[in-house]
Amino acid sequence: MPAAHIVWRVSPELRAFLLASRPEQVRQPVGRLPLREWPILSIAELRDGDGDVIDPSEYVVEAATGLLRSLSGAVWADLEVDYVTGFVAGIPRDLQLAAVLQAAYLFKQLEPGGGRLGNRGPAQAAVGSPGYLTDDWVPQALTLARRYARAA
Repeated sequence: MPAAHIVWRVSPELRAFLLASRPEQVRQPVGRLPLREWPILSIAELRDGDGDVIDPSEYVVEAATGLLRSLSGAVWADLEVDYVTGFVAGIPRDLQLAAVLQAAYLFKQLEPGGGRLGNRGPAQAAVGSPGYLTDDWVPQALTLARRYARAA
């Protein structure tokens, strides 16, 4: 049963990174917008500050980098964009590694005395007690996953 619990815990968190419909709003004039998440599978809708839908022939999105830009050079005052992110050709190897690292971390937490995984850093010589990792995400997995998201 522990393995099923790990899959249950890791799956929703990774799905949020891998395939999601995302709304985004920008309240400043822009002619190009680096979307926070990528790769982009599709733009559901792009609206200006008045709520009017911008025709897809007026913009282009670079799916691999998440850059949305006006084809005419127009500057939009306010933008709201709904888009879908994900991977068509399979999950990249670095994200697979992130999933394995996170699953191992969660598995270790289920063991008696769990909730600790390895040393966070070098033990303090005077005290002799190591610092243990107790966060929700193992740092290496989070670092790998964050390659696919920009800061808000």
